[in-house]
Order: sequence, then structure tokens, then C-alpha cells
Amino acid sequence: MMRKHFLLILFSLITLAAVHLPAAQACSGYPYFGVEDLPNMQLLVRATVIDADDRGFSAVIRVEDYYKGRGPQLLVVMRYPAALASGAYVRGYDTSCLYSGRGHRWVKGSQGYFGLTSNGNGTFTDEYYGTAHFYPVDGVISYQEGATEGYAVEFDPALTITEDEFVAKLLEIGGRPAPLTPMTDTVQFYPLMRFLDITTENGTRYQVNPNRTLSRLPDDWPLAISPDGAHVAFRDNDSTIGFQYIWTRYEYTAEARARYSTDGDPFEQYMVEGQAVRFSNDSNLAAVWDRDQLSVILFTNYADTGYGMDIGVNMIGQANLSQPKTEPLPLVQWSADSSTLVWQDARGISRWNLIEEARPKVVMSAADLETSDWGFPALLDVSTYGRFVRVGQRDEWILIDALSGERHANLIAAPTEQYLISVHDEVSQEELPTTCKPPLRQNCQAHLSDRYGAQWTFPFQLNFMGIGACPDDQSCWISLAQWHPSMNGEVSRIYGGAQITEFRQIIYDPLYDRPAILVGDYQIDFDFYSSSYFEEESYLPYLDYLDLEDQLDSPIAFIEWGQPVFYDEYLTTTVNWLPR
Repeated sequence: MMRKHFLLILFSLITLAAVHLPAAQACSGYPYFGVEDLPNMQLLVRATVIDADDRGFSAVIRVEDYYKGRGPQLLVVMRYPAALASGAYVRGYDTSCLYSGRGHRWVKGSQGYFGLTSNGNGTFTDEYYGTAHFYPVDGVISYQEGATEGYAVEFDPALTITEDEFVAKLLEIGGRPAPLTPMTDTVQFYPLMRFLDITTENGTRYQVNPNRTLSRLPDDWPLAISPDGAHVAFRDNDSTIGFQYIWTRYEYTAEARARYSTDGDPFEQYMVEGQAVRFSNDSNLAAVWDRDQLSVILFTNYADTGYGMDIGVNMIGQANLSQPKTEPLPLVQWSADSSTLVWQDARGISRWNLIEEARPKVVMSAADLETSDWGFPALLDVSTYGRFVRVGQRDEWILIDALSGERHANLIAAPTEQYLISVHDEVSQEELPTTCKPPLRQNCQAHLSDRYGAQWTFPFQLNFMGIGACPDDQSCWISLAQWHPSMNGEVSRIYGGAQITEFRQIIYDPLYDRPAILVGDYQIDFDFYSSSYFEEESYLPYLDYLDLEDQLDSPIAFIEWGQPVFYDEYLTTTVNWLPR
């Protein structure tokens, strides 16, 4: 009996190790990074950690000296994708040996010497059979050498080297008499904290990396990745979308998928009929659709497959669509809080609150759309919590209240949905309502006095919203404000404004408070700028934007924020899309 218990315990330890230890050693112990490993790193630097994620495995470091290699002052280190944490913590997915929580953690404010190698995507890793961290204490650096075998708790004896000797060794490895300072010939902006995905009119996909370099993605790169990075959608064929959780081997190729699905690897795939996919903002749901059907799937925690752990998926609902083959695929949108789907097909505009309704409802029929005076009315957007749907054209629309059935001309729902914003031609202060009384939604509105009309909206921050318009082909305006009745009628406190020539799209990342604005065919701005700034050559080095005309195969069709670089506890709070 004792032997049986011993074997059971041994098997449990081996299984635990297989799940939680680094892949570099095939889950069989954790190696140290020693001084003898320094030549294997592409960069050897002295740096200060100015930011670190909640895991301590990703960081932004400020480099003071380069002993080997050369680069900018700010570097992004991403040892493991954030998805490994969100997938393991929230879903219970098996991330094998990659997400072990082992190795040195990055600590904000710490200073030391670090070895780095490129991840090939604008980020670096500090791992090479261990983590390349060396911290001086009283002029001496202590480090380990070799590896601890098995799963023993004890550590190998520490070795020491003086800081002066260590620096001399770094210079010798780098083949230079003195360290180089970071490149400062151009202004360096703070790194992007999410990858930015670009799709061109030719259908080619690119990725803007955290350091703003550009990478062309393979043709079989995932069709979509959930906001927290834990779920991957790929096109299996022209009529099927496949799902699985984030690949811990960083292999996204069709060849890798085929290999994993046939050799007993736990990365199984869940197939859904459809041609397009959109994840909800909280990463809990995904909509898959074609011209005939829309399916909604819910991601749950892991499913025990007998070997490792598989993705947990439930098909929770389907709806029939009606779209001629000669027309584009139906337009499908999620509300910001991930509760509601809205779409437009040949039947009209439909809305489905998945929390409260068993089936979708048509909120505006195709007949209503055809009899309108708008020419070609379209679904514009849905409010934060899905109650209000805006339909029409950019300069004239109606706001449909899905609960009451009321329709309002040229009103916008506030971010909280507690009141509506009135948009009209310029009105004097005397003409605006002077008293408020319940119900405040009808009797105490916020008013946006604008001669052009608010043509598009986007959530900006908690209780803040961006409103803008493109009155002609020459310029657009954007205003960011709280749009609240307490501001006494006409909103006068503008938190930001811009004149942007050829504005086409704006997307906002609430976690990192970062907009990305598509301007013209090839330009992406990462802040709100007046078009006049681009006319002054002396301003250009200080504007955070990319001109990709000579780097893309065709004009940009649309942009989307991709995977995060940092892991944040926000990613485990899968019930709230808005920032904390």
C-alpha cells in the first residue's frame, strides 16, 4: 500500500511539473542563467525598470548603456504572452511548461544588468535557459551557475564577481572599449502596449509592433484573437471558423494545427460554420456568421479530455440571417459591455440581448429602412449596454430605444445610458432648457450645439465619449467630453479637440487609454492632432504617427487593436469592459 501511495504521489508531482515548469527544460527542472551564458544574448545592457506587469514577466526598461548591440532608450520585454496568464487563471487552460511563474520577476524601479534577445515582434525576452538578470549589491554581483536537477528545493551555491569585473566582461563580449549610449537621433515615444492589426484592401494583414515597426503576418495567421489573448479564431476553410486557446508554442501555422490535432496534443479545435467572427470585449463570447446564420458561442473553463486540458466551449444560441450572395456579409456589432449583439441584413436591423432575451428582435425592418428619406440607411452603432441602436447616415439618424420602442431624431445615448445628448444646429444659450425635473432623460438633456451634426461616436473613458463629424472632404473634428446635463446646457468643457484631414476610423483601447486613428489611406495617428501640425516640418518629429505608404501592398481597409503586451488583473475581471 505504501508503494502504491508513493507511486501515486510521484505521478502527481510529475504531472504538476509538466503543467507548471518551463518548456526549455521539457518540464524537468529549472536552469540558472550564468555569466558563461552572456555571449548567447543579442543585447547586453544596464537599465532601469520603469514599468512592469502584474506577473513581473513583462516590462518596459530604460537603457542607460549598451555593452553589446545597439538600440533605443526604451525597450519592451515580454517573456510570456499575457494570454498565458489570462488563459491559465481565468479559464484554467493547460499552458504546459511555458507559464510556470519561475525566473526573476521584473520589479518597477529596480536597476541592474540584463541580457536580451529579440522576439522578432518589437519586443525582447530575458530568458535563455534561465533569466538574464544581474543586480549589483555593494559593488558585487551574485549569480548561479548550472542547473538544479529534479524538483529539489535547495539551490546551487552562489558565485560572485565584482561589478567592475562584470562590466569588463560585458565589454569584452560586445567587442568594444566603452559602452554605447542609446540612440537618440529621433524622438522615441512610449511603446504601444497592444499590437495593432492592419488589414489592407488586398486582404493582406500586417501588425504594428510595440516599437512601431511593421510585420507582415502569414496568410494562415489567426483570423481574430480575443481581447485578453486567451482565445484564437482561424479560418479552417471558406465556410468554417475554428477556435482554440492561445498556442503556447507560438505556432499559428496550418501545418502546426494539423500536427497537433493528430498526434494526441491537447490543443484540440472547435469548429463553427461561418465566414466571419467577432469576439466580445470581455473575451467570454464570440459571434460567428455567414449570409444565412449567426452563431454565438460561450467560452467556459477547461474541459478534461483525459490528456491535458481542452478548450471549454458551449454553443448558446443561433439566429437565421438573410443576405443575398451579391451583397457583403451582414454587419455585426457587440455592445461595449458584451451583453448585446446588433446586426443588419436584408431583413433590417436586429438586436439580441443575450442576458435577457431568448431570441433576437427586429428593431427596424427593411421596409422601414426603404421608406426613409436617408437614401441608404445603415446600422451606425450600439450604446454601451446595448439599449440604444443608432441607424441612419452620418449626418442624420434616429436613435432607437429597444426597451420602450421610442425613436429619437438626432439624439445620442450617453456612455452611461442614463440620459440622451441632443444634437442640433447652433442654438443660443437662451434657447436651451433652463430647468431640470424627473424624468431627467426627457427633461434634462445634454446639448451639443454643432452646425455639422455628430456623425460618429466612440467610448473614450468612463463616462467620457468622443463625438465627431466630417462636414466636408477636407477636414473632420473630434471632441472628447463628459457630455452631462450638470454642465448647464451647452457643453463648453472640451477635453480635447482636433482637425484631422481625411479621417476614416478611430479605435480606442480602454485598458491603456490609447486611441489609434486611421487617416487617409496609409497614416495612423496615436493621438489627436490638428492637420495644421503636419504642415509644419518642425512639428513632425514630435507627432506620434506612422506613415505606411511605402510599406503596405495597398491602402488600409481597417485597423484593430490586438493582443496586450502586459498582463493586468483587468483581464481576469471578465464582467466589465470599461476601465477601472
